[in-house]
Amino acid sequence: MTAEEMKPLILAEQQLPYLLRHQISDRSHQHFGGFRRGTTGRASAENAGATPANLITMACLYTHPDSRYFKDEQLLLPMEAATEFLRRSQRRDGLLSMDGCNFDSPPDTAFVVVGLAELYKLLQDTDDPELRAIGDGVGAFLAAAEPGLVHGGVHTPNHRWVVAAALVLLAELTGSQRAETRAREWLAEGIDCSEDGQWTERSNGVYNIICNIMFWHLAQHYNDASLLEPVRRNLN
Repeated sequence: MTAEEMKPLILAEQQLPYLLRHQISDRSHQHFGGFRRGTTGRASAENAGATPANLITMACLYTHPDSRYFKDEQLLLPMEAATEFLRRSQRRDGLLSMDGCNFDSPPDTAFVVVGLAELYKLLQDTDDPELRAIGDGVGAFLAAAEPGLVHGGVHTPNHRWVVAAALVLLAELTGSQRAETRAREWLAEGIDCSEDGQWTERSNGVYNIICNIMFWHLAQHYNDASLLEPVRRNLN
């Protein structure tokens, strides 16, 4: 790897001790395995709540051969605990809630599903039995989330594309026809990117980026380069 390519890996290595200090290790705590947020001191399963992102960071450090933590067994228990916390955080319909709003929320669940679907592929492509067991837990989370994403709604325009991307990733993993059909229904509503390349929310700092990433996933799934046209308009 070049020095430039190593930068994300080095940054993740530097962050890991800080992340682990914020994981709740008390098994009697209701949020055992979750990572405390600096803003609230509480653990959360939502995308912005750090636990899904930190699980992904640990898994990448554990599996990357150039990582200082490559196959470091000290990461197995934290990864297992984080996965269990995410599973416990799902409501009966498989959805997550934000920490303080957006309760029982398909789009907030979809943000997590997009990341964990990629993680699931990584964890299943290994001959490490302990890592595959963690992957099975991630897979159980994804399977439980699917019905809520298929039947649930959204709050804002960009959420349509987050949910659609999550659905096609689930369809790739499970072969689910209902997930595939629902994603196509969202796309049939029309792509809300203007001629001058602005998505509906006109948010260069947040939502434009989100829409661009989700349409990349959609374009890859459908092998449809036309789905990248709004992304190019926005970037230009």
